[in-house]
Amino acid sequence: MRTSVRLTLLPLVPLVSLLSGCAAFLPTQPSGQAGPSLANRSAGRGNAAESIRSIDITSITQTNSEMSFVFNQPIQTFHILSGDTALFLRKTNNSITFKRSPSANVVITVLVSTSNSGNKIVTLHVPQAAEPVAVPIAPSTNSSTSPSPSNQVPKHGAAVPAQPQSSNTTGKGIPLASSSTVTASSGSSNHSDPSQTSNTTKPVVPVHPGKAAPLVYFGPTTGRRIYITVDDGWQPSQRVLSLMQQQHVPITAFLIQNAAVEHLSYWKAFVAAGGVIQDHTVSHPWLSKVTFQQDLAQWQGPIQTFPKWFGQTPTLGRPPYGAVDQNVLVAAHNAGLQTVVMWSAEFNPNNTAAGLQTWNGKPLSPGEIVLLHWQPGLYNEIEKVLAICKQQHLVPAPLMLSLS
Repeated sequence: MRTSVRLTLLPLVPLVSLLSGCAAFLPTQPSGQAGPSLANRSAGRGNAAESIRSIDITSITQTNSEMSFVFNQPIQTFHILSGDTALFLRKTNNSITFKRSPSANVVITVLVSTSNSGNKIVTLHVPQAAEPVAVPIAPSTNSSTSPSPSNQVPKHGAAVPAQPQSSNTTGKGIPLASSSTVTASSGSSNHSDPSQTSNTTKPVVPVHPGKAAPLVYFGPTTGRRIYITVDDGWQPSQRVLSLMQQQHVPITAFLIQNAAVEHLSYWKAFVAAGGVIQDHTVSHPWLSKVTFQQDLAQWQGPIQTFPKWFGQTPTLGRPPYGAVDQNVLVAAHNAGLQTVVMWSAEFNPNNTAAGLQTWNGKPLSPGEIVLLHWQPGLYNEIEKVLAICKQQHLVPAPLMLSLS
């Protein structure tokens, strides 16, 4: 997933009300050099003074059991305002490290203080501890720098190494600060076939040889495009279909085959209205926890059936729950997919007031891939995305072959 971590920057509130009853951590001597700083994806926006004043997370690194958040300047103190304080492991000059819970995704809100920039509240999304895997872990955030080592964020549209994702509070792994924060991670109605569950486990297996499909979190930025993608398909919306027909809103559906077969007439109308259908597997299993042959079959199902049903052959795939490893990507390539697609922005159903949340906590920008789900609130979410696009002068576009 996702790595899969979302960060959300919240408005600062009075310190007196925040520090009552919260855990405080005083300065410590650096235990070693922190990870390299990353160029902010929005570098160049605003003046230099704004950049200096801002306290930002510049990179995120993780292992199967830990997650470290690296800041753009030395941390004087920080206070845990909410979340499990027992997960705190260590602090260096400019980083904070937490243990990944073995049983759940955890949201931790901290108040960070620096000598130069004052205070800032940061919400950190720490995914559940991952199973041991046979491939290296890379953060799922992105930046304009290239190429990107494993502890940096890839640029828009760039492929990144496979990374295991674990479900977050909403069932997905996303790059939002890699909530990218991706965090981001998500949707309130991630349905799967009753015979498939996300709790399937398997022993560690060797990496399957072969070429891996590229993994991306962003689409092309040309023409200030953004991409509205909607997962699953168990609850198709007539209002969304009417919106597409009347306003020609381009939507890309990552569709589960078992959901599609229950609403064939709807999806045919969806395609007729300009919708694009891509691969979200046959039955929505946790691909990183099943065998390679099962991965292959899950990707192949929609590739073989969707052309017969809708006249479209999927070329892009999205793994259920955002769970990927090297075998999942090799299976995707072997099945015939050109690219495996994650996302960089989403709504958090557990905090609807926060609105659309991007991987870096900044306004939606060109190249972003927005993750939504076919669920009762979808129409309103699309309306909100369209309003943001109008305000930011962004252009919704279908997510198609240009990614590869």
